[in-house]
Amino acid sequence: MLTHFKSRFIEMFDIQHCDKWIPLSRVVTSIESGKSFNCNKMRDSEDKPAILKLGAIFGGIYNPEENKEVDPNLFIKSLEVKKGDVLMSRKNTYDLVGTAAFVSETPPNLMIPDLIFRLNLSESINPVFLVSLINNEMFRPRIKELAHGSSSSMPNISKEALRGLKIPDVSLDTQNEFASFIKRVDKSKIDFESQLTITKSVDLIVVCLAVLISVAPLHVFCRLIKIIF
Repeated sequence: MLTHFKSRFIEMFDIQHCDKWIPLSRVVTSIESGKSFNCNKMRDSEDKPAILKLGAIFGGIYNPEENKEVDPNLFIKSLEVKKGDVLMSRKNTYDLVGTAAFVSETPPNLMIPDLIFRLNLSESINPVFLVSLINNEMFRPRIKELAHGSSSSMPNISKEALRGLKIPDVSLDTQNEFASFIKRVDKSKIDFESQLTITKSVDLIVVCLAVLISVAPLHVFCRLIKIIF
């Protein structure tokens, strides 16, 4: 599925031969930084406040389960993750620094950590397009060039450097077309997985019935069928 996304992106946006580029600051209204707290265990309820771990955007996929419970008195409401957010790792290994994820859905009471930026976008760019661009292997070298750090620490991207990042100047209509494609593929995947779950459940019922037929007396089997259906 991921390969399909990449192929479609390359097909629609030939960034290697793009002749018009603009600074990211043109489409990003602000860049927010999170906070860092000493906390360990993952929260056991969505009612409890928590802070994301860096792994929450690993591989360019938002995973809200990657979190640590935080003292309610330390939770900053303005840094709560929201549906539609674009999150980006500001500090990580050289291979992973600057990877991004789009928040299509999220549970409440999750806060952005200090290792993750939130990019607040203008209406002139589609967030799904931007995340796909940032994570694209042909564009990644430009991201890595922004990172700096000593050999003993993880490289870090500053807000100033990120604002100066040059991105392809692509029409919003084309961006939206790509985002619609991603949405359709995601929906097809969900529908397929739901159907697969139903099929597996039916198969399990058939197996159970076969076992009952082989071991249970006929009158017991008939009673069970009435209970099940």
